[in-house]
Amino acid sequence: MRLQSKLALTSLCVLGAFLGVSGLVLNQAFNANIRASADAEMRMVVYGLLGSAESTRAGIAFASPLPEPRLEEPDSGLYARLLDVTGAVLWRSPSAAHAPPALRSEVPLATPGTFLFNERPQGFEIVYGFIWEAETDRAFSLHVATDAEPYRIREAAFQETLVAGLGLSALVFLGVQFLVLVRGLAPIRHMAESIGAIESGRRERLGDDYPPELRGLAKRLDAYIDHEREMQRRYKRAVDDLAHSLKTPLSVLQAEVEARGAGATEVMCSALAQMRHLIDERLGRVRIMPVAHARTRLAPVVERLFGAMARLHADKRGTSEVTVEMRVRVTESDLLELMGSLLENAFRFARREVLVEAAAHAPGVVRVHDDGPGIAKSDRRRVLARGARADTLHTGEGLGLSIALDIVRAYGGELHIGESHLGGACIELTLPT
Repeated sequence: MRLQSKLALTSLCVLGAFLGVSGLVLNQAFNANIRASADAEMRMVVYGLLGSAESTRAGIAFASPLPEPRLEEPDSGLYARLLDVTGAVLWRSPSAAHAPPALRSEVPLATPGTFLFNERPQGFEIVYGFIWEAETDRAFSLHVATDAEPYRIREAAFQETLVAGLGLSALVFLGVQFLVLVRGLAPIRHMAESIGAIESGRRERLGDDYPPELRGLAKRLDAYIDHEREMQRRYKRAVDDLAHSLKTPLSVLQAEVEARGAGATEVMCSALAQMRHLIDERLGRVRIMPVAHARTRLAPVVERLFGAMARLHADKRGTSEVTVEMRVRVTESDLLELMGSLLENAFRFARREVLVEAAAHAPGVVRVHDDGPGIAKSDRRRVLARGARADTLHTGEGLGLSIALDIVRAYGGELHIGESHLGGACIELTLPT
């Protein structure tokens, strides 16, 4: 996953958790405020009723009109009752004549001088216990209840507003966060593009056009690139000097041997030719660049090699199933040598057919099949060793797979030997793309 995607996903998770917790806390705070509001409103009704209470022969009566107009209206949503210590209803407001059953049910009586607040599914109720001075040693409880529907409507409206507000805040935050990420990661993208330009040969150095946080890294990378280039130049000069130093005495030795007689010439010239071949082969290996400078199309290289193999092995057929768009991060010269070594072996051992396949759904994976005798599992590790071969029927195949393995490893790839569906060997390459 890309760094920008990871940062965006992390921000989204943190934002979701923050907004979720914030919404929950705000909703609970609003619910607590609703309960406190209902409690305060009903307490005011209790105080109003107590202020209008009068002593009568029958007990306590409340002056008319009642202090809260809704108590006079049937089913107004506000109800009041007066109970004695036994729980008997002594008085109820006109609005309580048809109150919901849940609000008419009995509740514990309050201790004189205290309030009890109860929350029920259909509403809220407050109970206040008191002792009326004209009624010695006689306690009463005044019950005031209200429907919860008005409060539930306020709660639903608040929740809708809360969700809309938090959702809008989230969208704004995500937009700002996206812009911040794009702008903040722009120097990293610039550095990646610069490195790609260096790999493709379009640029020599990264430079110092970066923020202070990345400038030190850019300088170290430039120093590393300079060091690697200098080491490559020294290595190439050393190898070229070695090759020149070896070829000259070898030429003198070969001329001297030829002058000594035909018998010695045949043996010594064969050994000298082998030494020249090894020198050339090793020069080719050390010139492999560990970093590819371009992405090479595979299909033209395979078709070119098939054309050459058709002239050498006219009785055998080569088939290519390589996606036209397939590209690998290997230089063209190294790719020609790599595929040439593998196809040379494949055509040499094949009976009738050689197949090269590389599909778009598996980038960088190339398979070379043949219908020859194949390579036994016990020999697969050994044939990858330099100079080894699975049999001695043919000469020269000892270096083919080892050369291919050297090239693949130089580019950080992999090479595996398996069994082909054609009946012979299958050489599978995994190359950088």
